[in-house]
Amino acid sequence: MHHSFQRRFSRCLIGIGLFCLAVGLAFWGYGGFRVGWTVTSVTVMEVDPITELSFPVHEDKFLPGIEFPVAGSLLALGFLAAGFGLGRFTSSVSTKKSS
Repeated sequence: MHHSFQRRFSRCLIGIGLFCLAVGLAFWGYGGFRVGWTVTSVTVMEVDPITELSFPVHEDKFLPGIEFPVAGSLLALGFLAAGFGLGRFTSSVSTKKSS
C-alpha cells in the first residue's frame, strides 16, 4: 500500500474509534448515566385521586445501561489499536525501506 494511503487509513481508524467512544458515552448520558443494565420499563408511583392511595404503574421507557459505554469503549479500543498499530507498522516499514 502507498504510504500516504496507510497514514490516512490509520487516522480514519483512530477517528472511528474516537467516534464510537463518544457515541457510546453520549447515548449512555441520554438515559442519565445509569450504572445498571438497560431497562425498557420503569415503575412510577401514582396517587388515586379518590382514595389518595399510592399505587405502582409500569411505564414503557428505554434507559440505556452501562453496557453501552462498555461496548463503545471496546469498539474504540479495537479501532484505536488498529489505527495506532497501522501507524507504527507504516513508520517502521518506511524506515526500513530508506535504510
